[in-house]
Amino acid sequence: RQMCIRDSGYGFLFVAGFTATNKLYGLLEMAAISYGYAIVTYVGQNLGAGQLKRINWGVRASFSMIIAYCLVCLVILYTADKTLLLMFVSPEETEIINKASQFLRISSTYYIPLGLLCILRYSIQGLGFSRLAMLSGVFEMVDRVAVSLFLVPMLGYTGVCYGDPSAWLAADVFLIPAFILVHHKLARRRYQQQQACLQEAS
Repeated sequence: RQMCIRDSGYGFLFVAGFTATNKLYGLLEMAAISYGYAIVTYVGQNLGAGQLKRINWGVRASFSMIIAYCLVCLVILYTADKTLLLMFVSPEETEIINKASQFLRISSTYYIPLGLLCILRYSIQGLGFSRLAMLSGVFEMVDRVAVSLFLVPMLGYTGVCYGDPSAWLAADVFLIPAFILVHHKLARRRYQQQQACLQEAS
């Protein structure tokens, strides 16, 4: 992504602002990914136990927790974004700080879709549909290409700032119906197994 910014001719300030933001953004993103790692184990264990209701409860509970986390991040980044950026940028680099602050504020507004992405993608993977989970990455890639081709030339650095958020939303557009489909498929499979057991018992 940084190479795309450099090649697009938007200048050193854009690249520097993007780089500084990525350092802080990476720290915040790790929490969302950690929720994903936790849910993949949770749904896998409950799938083995045949507890589909517990899977649904766990996914909803995880999403509720990640919403709370994202809202806290939103408040912090909107009130202390420039102070936090001073860990990576010198105070005199005001132009870079402003660019980085813009990127952080736009991205943080869309942290909830990022959290949903992590929860659903890893849930689908934990339920045994890894290929389906990987397809969400295709939606992200297509969206990033579209942003690079159309949004960035029109909006410049602001368009770059929307690269990640729009990709998260594109992945969610795929993952939400995919998770529903997986759930219905597993429920139908569970029902068929129960019916087979009843027939054997009778």
